[in-house]
Amino acid sequence: MGSFTRSEKTLVLVFFVLSLLYISLIPVLKAMPGLYVLKDLPDVILAALALGAIAGLRGKLLFAAYMLCALAGLALDLPMKDSFVLGLLLFLLGHLGYITTFLLDFKWRPRRLWIIALILIYAIVMAVLFTPFLGDLQMPVYCYMAVLGMMCIISTQRKATNNFVIYGALLFLASDSALASNMFVAPLAGQDYIVMITYFAAQFFILYGFLKDKYHKSA
Repeated sequence: MGSFTRSEKTLVLVFFVLSLLYISLIPVLKAMPGLYVLKDLPDVILAALALGAIAGLRGKLLFAAYMLCALAGLALDLPMKDSFVLGLLLFLLGHLGYITTFLLDFKWRPRRLWIIALILIYAIVMAVLFTPFLGDLQMPVYCYMAVLGMMCIISTQRKATNNFVIYGALLFLASDSALASNMFVAPLAGQDYIVMITYFAAQFFILYGFLKDKYHKSA
């Protein structure tokens, strides 16, 4: 991060502090549900960083994607009947924002077809495993999985100087897989930690990849 500006470094530091604070509070979240709002603040920080550090349409699209994810996280914790579907929809829109941003740097990378094949196989296996447990949520979950899978695939087909965006996309897939397993199949030991650590890492790596591209081009 030697080339980053002081304000960018500050926002990254704030992101990590807020992320670690939320993770450290996981054991007491059920007793103090109001603390769940802390989960969404790291996304807001990354949104501000994207808008200020990434020029042009890319920065605006990333800002929108991160804010949609923040709203999605908030929606999931609302005490209402359809909060899960609302959260899923907002996350879906966030992924569409990522996809649109990634497509601005699209470059056909045939040597990465094996990664695409693995993503497709993984998505199909997850869909088959989850189907018996989804009930009325089959269509919303299928739609979300399709868009999430597309986001991961498009992340592999970018003209970039590093692979951090790909790492972030795949970590997002891992986080959502852990969350879905806990919700629909069976609780995982330490699942809250698994979901949030992989989620925060995913969100950071996506933006970090763009920041690395920015400073590599200006070097």
